[in-house]
Amino acid sequence: MAATPLDFDDAEIGMRVQDYWGCCGTLRWMGKLDEDSSPNKEAGKFFGIEYDEESDYPLRSNGMWNGRKYFECGQRKGLVVKVGEVYAEMNTERVALLRERFGERVATWHDFELVKFCIARQFDMEKVYEMLEKHLQWREKFQPCADEYFPPTIREDYPCGYTGTTDYDENLIFYERPGNAGLCQPSDFVRKHTLPVIARWHACAVEMGIELMRATNYRSKRVCYIVDLLKLKVMSRSMISFAQTLAAVEQDNYPENLGRVFIVNCPTFFYPCLEASEDLHRRAHE
Repeated sequence: MAATPLDFDDAEIGMRVQDYWGCCGTLRWMGKLDEDSSPNKEAGKFFGIEYDEESDYPLRSNGMWNGRKYFECGQRKGLVVKVGEVYAEMNTERVALLRERFGERVATWHDFELVKFCIARQFDMEKVYEMLEKHLQWREKFQPCADEYFPPTIREDYPCGYTGTTDYDENLIFYERPGNAGLCQPSDFVRKHTLPVIARWHACAVEMGIELMRATNYRSKRVCYIVDLLKLKVMSRSMISFAQTLAAVEQDNYPENLGRVFIVNCPTFFYPCLEASEDLHRRAHE
């Protein structure tokens, strides 16, 4: 059975909770706010959460917003969250179930890497088991690696990489420029490097991100992609195949890796692709 949000009437001050993104904390306040008094300018019922980890998210505070003290907590740990977006804490229990079931196959994994599979299937454990089993079989066959070698020309044709910085949610920032500002269009990139190599190349980039997240003990939990489409030409079959290859690698095998995407210099012909990708992302979480 999928997880259901915590009902306002069932909540108790002091209980352990988590949000959709898998971040855990303690319930410190609950109440109803109108649009004018609400920190996020929405009316309704809210929970005040003291998160376990600090964040630079603009609405985080020490429990005070607009001159009103809702509860006491550490700096940048407090957040007022609308009812319907908060769950009773499940991470610890569900991670234990996954470790018991999969044993040595996930022994080197960070707990939050397992949590991501739970989030992707809304904590419906039978679906989580199925998804993780498929991933482990894929990993055994595909053998993705953060240290895999690729010819230097692949990066010259498609500039990309982690910037060494994070956004305000601590997502790693990854910059990429499909088309390389007109120097190597996706059709040329596919022709030169082939889709199987491109799939391995993209998996390598994701694996590099996992290594970086582990180095932060998963304070950084996801990736913020900045995609620069400067001088990208008209859509072609090769470009569609290229985009589908990247999407399949990530959505099928790296759930909850994507934090957010910023697309810059976007040509108008690309707008339908954005709508299609949003629909694909929704269906991937059903």
